[in-house]
Amino acid sequence: MSDANTEASPRCPFCRAPWTAAMLDLYDAMTDPQGCACCHGSGAAHEHEAPAHKAAPADICCASCGKAIYRALALP
Repeated sequence: MSDANTEASPRCPFCRAPWTAAMLDLYDAMTDPQGCACCHGSGAAHEHEAPAHKAAPADICCASCGKAIYRALALP
């Protein structure tokens, strides 16, 4: 990943570490099932296969410092 892409990537608000691919996958699962982080949920046609989504099983925690960035909602 180039420095320009790293700077544009989301960062942990606590330690400023860039998000990992696994963190982005969890974020995708928590948000719009038709969008993905790389396409910014624009609804535009993907240049890749859209990821399969399931309910996020856990909070999104920083891979570097371990603090929770987003909390998963408990589904009934």
